[in-house]
Amino acid sequence: MKYFSHLNTAVQALEAYDGQAPFHHYIREFLKLDKKYGSKDRKNISRLCYAGLRIGNAFPRWTAENRIRAGLFLCTAMPDAVTEQLIGDYNEVITGSLSEKWRLIAKAYNAEKSIRLGSTSTAEPGSESAMQPQSGLTVEPGKGPAMPGQPDAAVQAEVDPTIPLAIFPLPPDVFSPSLDQQSFLFSFFVQPDLFL
Repeated sequence: MKYFSHLNTAVQALEAYDGQAPFHHYIREFLKLDKKYGSKDRKNISRLCYAGLRIGNAFPRWTAENRIRAGLFLCTAMPDAVTEQLIGDYNEVITGSLSEKWRLIAKAYNAEKSIRLGSTSTAEPGSESAMQPQSGLTVEPGKGPAMPGQPDAAVQAEVDPTIPLAIFPLPPDVFSPSLDQQSFLFSFFVQPDLFL
């Protein structure tokens, strides 16, 4: 039952999120307001929030709870206690391929065109390119960029170029010539608390 409480808290966090600060800063501050959660609880709530964010604008007719559950199902490869309680029968097929998972979700949503990939991607819905890596950036102290907007040799990052950017439509005025949509998404949705 505690995982349903985590799900409700994740829904509240996502509904209150205004996008002004990076999500990893926001979720830390949001969870500080409610002292009833321990570190494992906060980690589970963050995991549910990121699962909801990774769904992007897909499945717009579903409630926030169902979107988070769909994201959890798609982004999890092995069953655990959280998935057992929150996604029920789907937990039996959670180890299946991503394309099988997409078919199940699309069938449940009852729409084949619930998600469209960007025109630059050759991947089909259900391909492995829809998975986002859980990764982090490493920056050596004192080795920042010489000038804002220039690449930094101390920052090491690898991004899959086939991540479907159409899932996360962002206004064009957010970008500058030195910041493309994919690097923005990578920096915005990275999960730093996994590396603490």
